[in-house]
Amino acid sequence: MKLPLSPMFLLLCFISTVSAADGPKSIAFRLTEWKSLHFDNSREAQQQMKTLKQLGCETQLVQHAGHTDVKFLAAKWTKVSLDSQELADQWEEWLKTTGFETLHGHDTA
Repeated sequence: MKLPLSPMFLLLCFISTVSAADGPKSIAFRLTEWKSLHFDNSREAQQQMKTLKQLGCETQLVQHAGHTDVKFLAAKWTKVSLDSQELADQWEEWLKTTGFETLHGHDTA
């Protein structure tokens, strides 16, 4: 025998779904092997290195042959939380393009 769903049960399910969808979005990332990015402009290299350090990456700046390489590593999983799905999607795309492994989720707390 199938019992009908109560309106209160349906309302509670809807509220939980909406809060999970509207809550902070998280992206976990790591890079287990050193990666190097090549820059002809040292100011752009410095900015990239600053961003990677803020994300908790180990970084090295190597200047040679008239250009700059930014080497980086994030051996452990690190999580960043963002306020919107659009921002989370943009960060995840940047992380993947830069060479990171990512996991994308939604915080429920």
